[in-house]
Amino acid sequence: MDNPVLESIKPFVDNSKHVKINYQALEELCNQIDIGEVNDWLDFAPFKIPSMNNKERTAFLTVFNAISFCYWGSPKWTIDYKNKSFKGGTWSMVASLVRGLEAGKPLLNPDYLKQMKRSELEQLLRGNTEIPLLDERLQILNELGNVVMNLYDGDFNNLFKSNDALSLLEEITSNFNSFNDYSFYKGKKVLFHKRAQLLISDINNSIKPLRNADKLTVCTDYKLPQYFRYKNVLEYSPELLSKINNGFVIERGSDEENERRTMTAWIGYEMTRILALRFPEVTPMQVNNYIWIKSQDISPNFPYELVRTTAY
Repeated sequence: MDNPVLESIKPFVDNSKHVKINYQALEELCNQIDIGEVNDWLDFAPFKIPSMNNKERTAFLTVFNAISFCYWGSPKWTIDYKNKSFKGGTWSMVASLVRGLEAGKPLLNPDYLKQMKRSELEQLLRGNTEIPLLDERLQILNELGNVVMNLYDGDFNNLFKSNDALSLLEEITSNFNSFNDYSFYKGKKVLFHKRAQLLISDINNSIKPLRNADKLTVCTDYKLPQYFRYKNVLEYSPELLSKINNGFVIERGSDEENERRTMTAWIGYEMTRILALRFPEVTPMQVNNYIWIKSQDISPNFPYELVRTTAY
């Protein structure tokens, strides 16, 4: 079974106008990587995540991945947790959810999620400013709770009964609109499914091994392409580069965004193929975790693409 994401982007890899792959730089990057350094991204949390049983952890990972997207803004959304400030991004969201659980909020109960009100989500994600796309996050949590209650007997674990990663990808993207991440490029539908694939990878790493987990693609978000551009693996047209450097917002579903996401997924595929010569068991998600972790060290002065989207 092939990943439909990879199949959908293949026809466009060699026809990109705004984004190109520097294959020599790609080879050089692969030569620098020791895949043995790779860990699950959650292992790098800058605070202790509370102990959870598998049922609780499954629900936590699902809720987190449902609303983990689009943190950028001015000022940047920042939250306080245990006398520390976390500025934007993944760790701010994880800390917000942990903070809520420790305060007794039933965030892992789908019946609560389907009825959650804006004021409750505001309190959960409170910080120095309102998080971008708060209303969209509320809609997604309401949908998540409603679908789990109606289709999965109110139990997040029932969503993951299948032991096959690609079967889960089909089920999740079919039953939850918010996880169905696709676009249209040159008149054709292209699939990305960033958050759905990351959720499945998290289940594979934290809950149970899944067949075909090695066929998941890397995440087509903004941190991976930022790192690939930093390493000269991705090359942008002068027009696109000017937009990024000047803080222009790239339109969701534009050719520029579609090409950047397409090329990011393809780089992940090529890196896995090259690294497999030295590390036969390497998977695209291991590559993803390695690059994402490395991308956290990039200077804030090296900009990434700004897209206002619920996809990533």
